[in-house]
Parts: sequence; structure tokens; C-alpha cells
Amino acid sequence: MTRNPPVVSYAVPWWAGKVISHFRGRLLLLLLFSLMAVVTARASTLINAESSHAAISGQFDLHDISYRAQWFKSLRHRAKQATQEHAPFLANRLWQQLAEAGDRDAAFRLGLSYDVDTSRDRNARLAVYWYRRAALAGEIHAQHNLAVAYAKGDGVAMDIQQAITWWTRAARLGNADSQYNLGILYAAGEYGIKQDIERAKHWWHKAAMHGDPMAQYNLGTLYVNNGVHDYCEATHWWKEAAKNGVEQASLALRVIKTREDYHACQ
Repeated sequence: MTRNPPVVSYAVPWWAGKVISHFRGRLLLLLLFSLMAVVTARASTLINAESSHAAISGQFDLHDISYRAQWFKSLRHRAKQATQEHAPFLANRLWQQLAEAGDRDAAFRLGLSYDVDTSRDRNARLAVYWYRRAALAGEIHAQHNLAVAYAKGDGVAMDIQQAITWWTRAARLGNADSQYNLGILYAAGEYGIKQDIERAKHWWHKAAMHGDPMAQYNLGTLYVNNGVHDYCEATHWWKEAAKNGVEQASLALRVIKTREDYHACQ
């Protein structure tokens, strides 16, 4: 037969019962207010902590940006110094650090170092790799040199259309060498490119305005030999080319001075 355990009851003094009854409502309110105070304090602590974290994060962000700028400046200075002191190994190592960190000028310089190195260390493929990284970032000289690599098939498969694409990008951004080369392509009409004298004139004019002597000479030649002859324009550009040391322009001026058309331009 299972015996139930005895029920134990605790005796409460009569006065204690009255006290509990009297303060029961107030005790509940007190507990409620205490709980609210704890929650509020905790929320305030979290908000302050988040605000402090945000402030600290902001400070660290600014510090990081400042540090990065100083690092770029210092490393660039050391790289230029190594280049000037003809220490190619050290210079390339420093330029590569900058290039890998996203510096497009460093990427161009690194490509150039691999491109023009006359020692056995010349590496056309690496030159193209770094030219492309700089070109994609908008460096116009890298865009021009990448186009040259495509045109020559140096370090990359020969591709005239790619050359035109990159020369056009650089030309639109003001690279006179690219403008001149586009003029050559369109004037010659070779490599599957349709001859387009007007396009050639357009790009040579831009290069001539930038002071390119051969573009000035070629532009003058176009005004004499193609379409409507404009001896005044030809004379103007040949004079500019002659000032810049193009001997063919001086010879062309001597020839055109024998024509009556020339005197109308004086």
C-alpha cells in the first residue's frame, strides 16, 4: 500500500498575513517599476554602446583613409626614387605594391618597365597585363600602349580591331599619339580597315592641335592631295610642322611657294 507523503504546511503569523495583504499591490508596482528601470537602463547602455561604436568606427575609418593616403604617398616617392636611381628590381617591387592596391599610374609604370626593359628581363606579356589593368582604370597612356601591343602582336595576339578600340578610347581622352595612329590607319586603309580620309583628317587635326609635328605635316598633305584643295590650310599646317622641325614640311613649303595659289594665302 502506497502511502502519500504528508502535506507540510508552514505557519504564518497573523500579522505577517496582514502585512503581505496590505503591501501586495504596492509590491507588484514596485517590482514593475524596477523591471522597467532595468530595461530602460539596458537599452540606454546599448544605445550609448552603439553610438560609441559608430563614433569609434568613424574615427577608425578616417584614420584608415588618412593612413592609406600617406602610405600611397610614401611608397610612390620611394618607387620614383628607385626608378631615378636605376634600381629596376626595387622600383618594380614598389610599383607592383601600389598597382595591386589599385593605383593606375603605378600599373602603367610597371607595364612600361616590362615593356622597355632592354635586358633579358623584358616581358611583353607582363607589360600587356599591367597595361590592361591601368587602361581599364582609365589611364590614357596605358590605353595607347595596349593598343600598340595589339597592333604589333607583342605580348598578345595581333588584333587590329582591339587596337582601334583602345586607340579610340585614348584619343577621345586627348592622347595625341593615339589620335595620330588612328589617322594613319584610316588614311592608309590597310589591315582590313576601310580607307576613310575624313576620319583621318578628323584625328590628325586633333593631334595637330595638340602640337604633334607629323600630324601637322600629314594634315597639310591631306588638304593638298585629297578632295577639295585648300592650299591656305596646307600652308598653315606645314608652317607649324616646319617650326617643330619636320624637314618634309619645309620642303613642301618651298614647292608650294612656286604656285599662284600660295600667294592668295598671304
